Amino acid sequence: MSGIAGILRRDGRPIPEKWVNWLEQAISQRGSDGAGKFQDAIDISTGTLEIVLLHQQMGTSDISQPIVFERDDEHVAALVFDGPADCAPHSLPITLPVDVPYAAAWWDVSDLQLHLIRGGSGQKPLYMLDLGEAGDGIVFCSVPTPLKAIACELELGNEMPVSAVQQYLQLGFVTGDLNLISPVNIVQTTAESRLSPSTNQTPIQHALAGSPSSATDLQELVAQLGQPFADVSLLSRLWTYKEARNQTSVIQHGLVLDISRAQRAKSLASWHGIQSVLPGQTAAKDWVKFGITTVHALCSFAMIEQITGHEYESPYSPRFDGSIEEQLTEFDATCRIPDSELRGVDAAAMVADVEVCVDGDSEPYSFEPIPLATWFRSEQGDLGQLAGDIFTSTNAFDNMPIEHSVVEKLFEDHRSGRGSHEEVLFALLTLALWLRLEV
Repeated sequence: MSGIAGILRRDGRPIPEKWVNWLEQAISQRGSDGAGKFQDAIDISTGTLEIVLLHQQMGTSDISQPIVFERDDEHVAALVFDGPADCAPHSLPITLPVDVPYAAAWWDVSDLQLHLIRGGSGQKPLYMLDLGEAGDGIVFCSVPTPLKAIACELELGNEMPVSAVQQYLQLGFVTGDLNLISPVNIVQTTAESRLSPSTNQTPIQHALAGSPSSATDLQELVAQLGQPFADVSLLSRLWTYKEARNQTSVIQHGLVLDISRAQRAKSLASWHGIQSVLPGQTAAKDWVKFGITTVHALCSFAMIEQITGHEYESPYSPRFDGSIEEQLTEFDATCRIPDSELRGVDAAAMVADVEVCVDGDSEPYSFEPIPLATWFRSEQGDLGQLAGDIFTSTNAFDNMPIEHSVVEKLFEDHRSGRGSHEEVLFALLTLALWLRLEV
């Protein structure tokens, strides 16, 4: 695995050196050696077009430099490729793999176009920022953080949509047309190559050894993702990867199928009307608004409105055909796996410094649950201390549609034992950590 980044600017103004430095610093998290660089300048009608492509190597078997294609001693194209080294194209015409997960940027001198491509399952991340009138060009990177910084510097519209924060509190991630990192966007995959959980294999159980540094690892995962996340199992995934790298250079596994989730969804679909009038049946009451995503709901509808201080006008409730099981499978394949789980796989692999390949044929990994509720209640543990520092800070959620008094009350109730809010507190903690990221 590696990292790629670059800038294309056609408006005649030079590419700021600090932008290049921000990109190099961001992808340095994804490799062990210095970044390889391709740079070119071409005279056009508006002045000088400038292009910079960066490639960060991880491991001696990876590609170490941008791939430059030449004809008659002149370069005609350049490529940066994040994917298996033996799948990278090394001759013209450029042909990219079909079923292998990769991210690539291809600069074509003939038409002065930069092509951004993601293929396979979508495990390899790639983000882009359209400079528009601020520079007539594109900035891209494997990590979104420097793109957000450039957008902020250019005043390209960094307003946080309330609806995106609300969807994050509903699902634990953001999908569809909403985006927490706007105006930065993820590059969409070129072809549909969907992954689904394994239905016919028993998960491999992994017991964790030692005492991981949960607070430090959590902050590294947020920095690697460049956005918040609510999947607590990502910590266990990271620690499992770190242990497994001592036995293998490439970890290959499938995804776990949660059978209980389908059973719960079928119960809610059939009996939510009756269950909703009973005390404490929050999920049944929310079924009408959330549909099948109720079984993934991080917060209730009412809690989302309390935390954000706004009405939740457009809850995410996709409509799929078929049985409950078929609908959940479709939701997994089109939303949860590509927009949450695979991004987590990539981040955990990068922090663990190991190559990970996820496919539908391999045995799935089952990650050991962590005692999150207990850790948050402990004032001595590193995660409890980090949460205490964040949630008692008055500026933890500056410029965010988050009611700090509501969050503080949730934390106080949890720490005192009056309630159990570890999952929503975890999501809010990574949200606050993400807001503190700097390039």
